[in-house]
Formats: sequence, structure tokens, C-alpha cells
Amino acid sequence: MGDEGTARKSTEMTAGIPTYEDVIALIHGQLASNNAAFSIGVMGAIGEYFKADSEPQIKFHKNGGTAQTWGGGISINLPRDVTVTAYESVSGAGHRWTQGVLFSYPKEQAALVPPAYFSKTVLREIGPDKNALGRENVGSPLFDLGVGVDHFSFGIRIENKNLEAMSRDVVGIDLFSNAPNVLKSVMEIEPNRVVQSKFGRIEATNPFMNLDGPHTHIVPSMFAAGVTHAATLPVPDGHVLCLTLHPQAPWVLADGRPCDFNRDAYDDFQIIFDKFGPYDLRNEKRRLLQAIQDDMLPADYIAAASKPARLQARAVLRQLQQIAPQSKNLKDWFVTLDRTGLIV
Repeated sequence: MGDEGTARKSTEMTAGIPTYEDVIALIHGQLASNNAAFSIGVMGAIGEYFKADSEPQIKFHKNGGTAQTWGGGISINLPRDVTVTAYESVSGAGHRWTQGVLFSYPKEQAALVPPAYFSKTVLREIGPDKNALGRENVGSPLFDLGVGVDHFSFGIRIENKNLEAMSRDVVGIDLFSNAPNVLKSVMEIEPNRVVQSKFGRIEATNPFMNLDGPHTHIVPSMFAAGVTHAATLPVPDGHVLCLTLHPQAPWVLADGRPCDFNRDAYDDFQIIFDKFGPYDLRNEKRRLLQAIQDDMLPADYIAAASKPARLQARAVLRQLQQIAPQSKNLKDWFVTLDRTGLIV
């Protein structure tokens, strides 16, 4: 490809099986990063954590750690048998790509207790929040809004007595369809939001519309469909997502704002991908890079069988467009595999 250093990290296939200690080291390093973000949720209901303007208070422990910043915080507790999957992909047209690290668990083991409680699409009172990140919030009543899956809870922690009483009056009722007055009060009072899975929680204590730091999104029409994650994500069969890590991306900042291409961020993620990427994705990356280096005709390249691997190939082309634009026949490769990603 003309520059032996262009794929110096992405072509290495020496990654062994990561240990639990490797996983925790990854969590510790990313919690301490100013540019990483985490999320817990399902399609249509999600909590996101990233550092706000204030310096976070971070505590590490052997199973994960906690971080508190202005507007909320995160607590992570990973079991030793967690499945960790780093990935690269694309989403739609354009010359950028996406990346992340998925932390998943078998569906049955991921269920919050009791499963039937959280699988309902009605408001439920969980009880006093014993695990609140802030001492001042410990013991405040926590209500689950009823997203309808048993491995995830989207809750509100209520410290307003009137809203607490109103909420108790509509326990067992669909808040979004059949309790408009309570929903209106929730929007006006803006209680703390608490999203939880088996792997931890994210709390958002800032105003609903403030996205500078920890925050949540909830769209009932989306979670009503019962889709837990995008089909393009390489979540193992029978697993559900309990936590997602978003390391610094080459194209966007932690808060989602776009930025110029950051080569250091690209290189840093290659180390994570080489260690935690599934073999089929790493192999597809190696296979395509080797084909391009060997001057294979794009028409002779056999596309990968799985959708995540085909998306991986498209991500590789978009990466080469940035780090090795002189790669031979790159335009022809785009025409064959990723017409929408070519910079004209």
C-alpha cells in the first residue's frame, strides 16, 4: 500500500484471549479518560455518561469503578464471565465510521430481579434507592417507567413529595399512554433519571434538556417495538447488551460534536480492537488489507458472510481513505464494497 506504517496496528493478529484483568484495566483507563463515554440502554431508552466541565470524582475497584461529575455519574460492576466485543462499523452514507466496545451477557443471566417486574410496560415502584451515587440521594424512592425488557430499567428517583404521591397513584398503569397528568408533572419537575443493568447504572441529575454531561433519552414509540439493539452490532447470539463503551472516536468528541480526523484516536482504538475484537471482524480487516496490498481486483474479492463483517470491510476502506489514500485501486474498492463512503 506504499506506506508500511499505515496499518501497523490494524494488521496485527497477535491478540490472545483477554483476561478479566485486561477488561477491568480497560474500564479503569476509559473512566479516567476525558474523551470516553459510556451508555446503558435499549433502542429508544438510554442513559449516557461522559465527563462534563467539572473534573469527575473517580474510584476504581476490582470489578469496575465509579465516576461522578456535574450532572450525574456512573457505576460499573462487571462479572468475571462478561463477554466483551470491540467493533468497527459504518452507519449510512459519508466517509466516517463508528466504533465501540460492547459488554454483553446471556439473556437469562442478564435479567434484573425479578424479571417479570421489569418486563412490564407500566410504572412500578422499585423502593428506596440504596445504591445512589450521591449520599444525599440514598433512600429516595425509585420508580421504574416500564420500558418492557427484563435486563434494563429506566427509572426516576423522586424527591418531590407531590410527584411521589402522584406516581404511587398510577403504579401499574402505562405512564406514557394512560397517565398524562403525571407525565406532565415529571417533565416539569425533572427528577433524577437512573438507568440500570446487571453491569451498573448511570445517573443523570441535570435538567432534562441539558446534554452537557450525563443525560438520558427516552422515545416510547421506539422501545415499544421491543428491539434491544441495532442489528448491525456484533452482539453474540442469545446475549443482550448491558453496557457500551465509546472510546474517543477519530471523528467525534465524547459529547457527539464532530471534529477533524484524529489519527491518535484511531491508533489508540486499534489497540483495543486487536485485543477485544472478535476473530471474524479482525480477520475480515486483515483479509481485506492483504487483498489490497496484493493488488487483487475488487471484483474478485469474496464478501464476508455476516453483516457485521461486511460493515467492517466498509469501515476499513473509509479508514484507508484517511490514513493511506494512496492505496492502489482504492476508488475501485469503494465502487465495489462501499459506494456511499467515497470522498469525491
